[in-house]
Amino acid sequence: MANCNKLFLDFNQNLNVLSTKKTKLSTSKKELRRKITDHFKEHHPDYKPKFFTQGSQKLGTVIRIHDDTCDLDDGVYFLCKPDVTATTLQRWVYEAVQDHTSEPAQWRKKCIRVTYKADYHIDLPVYYMLEDEDHPHLAVKNEGWEDSDPKEFITWFRKQRDTKGQLVRLVKYLKSWCDWCAHKMPSGLCMTVLAERNFVANDRDDCALRALLKAIRTDLKREWRCTMPTTPQDDLLSKYSDELKRNFFDALDEFIDDADEAVDDEKNQLSASKLWRHHLGPRFPDGLDEDVDAKEAKLRASAVLINSGRAATTAAVGITTRGHGVPNQSHRFDGGRHFHPLARQGKDWFAVFHREKQLVERHYPAFRCQLKRNALTCRGEVSSPGGEGTYHIKIDYTPGRPPKVFVLNPDIEYRHHALTHFYPADNSLCLYYPGDLAWSDKHHLYDKTIPWLAEWLVFYELYQITGRWEGPAVDHRLHNQNTSF
Repeated sequence: MANCNKLFLDFNQNLNVLSTKKTKLSTSKKELRRKITDHFKEHHPDYKPKFFTQGSQKLGTVIRIHDDTCDLDDGVYFLCKPDVTATTLQRWVYEAVQDHTSEPAQWRKKCIRVTYKADYHIDLPVYYMLEDEDHPHLAVKNEGWEDSDPKEFITWFRKQRDTKGQLVRLVKYLKSWCDWCAHKMPSGLCMTVLAERNFVANDRDDCALRALLKAIRTDLKREWRCTMPTTPQDDLLSKYSDELKRNFFDALDEFIDDADEAVDDEKNQLSASKLWRHHLGPRFPDGLDEDVDAKEAKLRASAVLINSGRAATTAAVGITTRGHGVPNQSHRFDGGRHFHPLARQGKDWFAVFHREKQLVERHYPAFRCQLKRNALTCRGEVSSPGGEGTYHIKIDYTPGRPPKVFVLNPDIEYRHHALTHFYPADNSLCLYYPGDLAWSDKHHLYDKTIPWLAEWLVFYELYQITGRWEGPAVDHRLHNQNTSF
């Protein structure tokens, strides 16, 4: 069963709205608010609009859909009893924004939609609420008012979220599936409620999604109903035709079949990822073209030795049991943002570097060190601890600074430097926590830096499969970011 958890975590990131678009959305929202406020001040001074951002933006479940657009819901609230109809109040908001963009605003049943061509749209539902009432009233075109409480729903959902954020990610996966399907699917709101109602946490997102899909199928086969847990507590599936219902179950059955194959039968991660991509779209990453289960098992055997304090490092910079190499010393991986020089403990750094060159080349024949007047550089090739492939490593050691270790190739994922323990300024590895060890010229590369490098490679490759760092580490957020290395 190919572990695709890391692929799902990357997919979750790929679904996020880009920061540049978030900035544009925020600017557009402020402009619309100002325009609506000015319009009412001039034309309807007794009505003073207030605003509340709601929907998936507040839930954390907003996604970029297949055409790279997204949306934002910004409620327009009036804290008084209108003396006009719901339709009239909607029309006033429509008149305020109708020519705001190159595309005319749309006056929809429950909102006014302002579209920013090929980029995003902002929906403006209209409400009124009185001080002594528990819930606001939503304007519905040509029908009147209905109770609706987006803020209550946001509060409810936030209480249901798990601390690891898996429920939020699963909602985003479901929304992406619905977006990628060729036919009409339930709304994002409906999928959010169904996800919460059937969610069971799992260490792996691929397994959690498969279980959720099956639970939703069982739930809706029992009764085709999805009741809002908050006001107005209506059925979100009540208006689905038999044909739409059939289409939904057909798509769900096909998704579950492929999820079963990906999780239970497929050992090759690339093949498994293609099964997921078929339903989730091209933003789902391609996996590794290898048996990741066998690779994970091999890496975990090394991880057990490391985490139990029984590891040693071989001459080829691999992990083995103590008694068969250089014993690995206890440490914790770390990271920070500032690199501070050390006190110059040694008067003769050339002698220090000469000593380190001899020790490294004696214990690790694959490394060759070049000694210069003010620096020592060691380069070597290290085999992948989980399978095929080779890492090209460089160690730079200069006076007054701890050694820096770099992976020259293959390409390393630097996006989550805090999780994979990189120093973000130059992408050198964060192999130890300075609070545990103050590096000095008395310390050695051969029994600290290189064994810890061997450990880092094990945990990095595990991270590439599981999306989690499973080695000893200090959370970057829990200590002073000015810590030196």
